[in-house]
Amino acid sequence: VETMRPGSQIENLLITPDEKWLISTHGTGSVILFDFVTREQTYKWERIHQGGIWGVSLSHDGKLLATAGQDGFVRVFDLAVKTVLHAWPHP
Repeated sequence: VETMRPGSQIENLLITPDEKWLISTHGTGSVILFDFVTREQTYKWERIHQGGIWGVSLSHDGKLLATAGQDGFVRVFDLAVKTVLHAWPHP
C-alpha cells in the first residue's frame, strides 16, 4: 500500500469496521490514513508522537482512533475531520 523509506517501520495496522479506512502507525510517531478501497493516502499526522506508537485502538463505530506513544502521551483522533481531539500524558 505504501512505499516505505529505509528505516521506516510500520508498527500497527487497523481497518475501520465499515472498511472505509486503513490506518498505519509508524516508528517515527506518524499515523497515516488510507482509503481502504482506492489504497490512496488520505491524510498523514507526521510525527504526532515523539518516538514509536506502542498502542492503538478504534472506537466501536470506527470514528475515533486512540494512540499511546513512547513519548508518554495518549492521543484521540477524530477520523472524519482529521484532527486530534485530546492529548493526555499517561503514567
